[in-house]
Amino acid sequence: MKRWISSGLLAVNVFPMMPSGLPVQEVSAEVQECDRAIAHAKRQLESVNDLLVIQILRTDMSQLGDAASYPADRPMGYILLIDGENTDQVAHSSWLLNQVSTSVVEGCRTVSLVTFYSMQTNWTVTFGLRESGNVEPFACEGSQGDRSVSSNWYLCTRSGE
Repeated sequence: MKRWISSGLLAVNVFPMMPSGLPVQEVSAEVQECDRAIAHAKRQLESVNDLLVIQILRTDMSQLGDAASYPADRPMGYILLIDGENTDQVAHSSWLLNQVSTSVVEGCRTVSLVTFYSMQTNWTVTFGLRESGNVEPFACEGSQGDRSVSSNWYLCTRSGE
């Protein structure tokens, strides 16, 4: 009986039409491209020995209202939660973090911000899309106990502006 249930579940995932006649929504090429960019970012980070990407969170900056400033067509951001013995190595590699952030922003047409957060040390760094079209580090204010914008966000500004 377990084999039949397993096969039945697989059939639901494979066929594009449900028994009720409702079509399964196809994933757009844009979403697929973004998924590939996120998967590539995860592989790049995990290529560092003893480093894991624990969770990837998609955030909608438009939910912050007037507290957020971002390109109108790019209201989304990603937070990559990382953990492992070599988190410090990654934290000090702005080249790697910039490369990962750039590939995510280029691969995800609605994304303008990528934040890396260490589970062990509460270290965080944010890279964002500047008006010049380059992805660069943002300066973030606040601390674990002082998140003035909301309970889940630090106030980040474009460095050098």
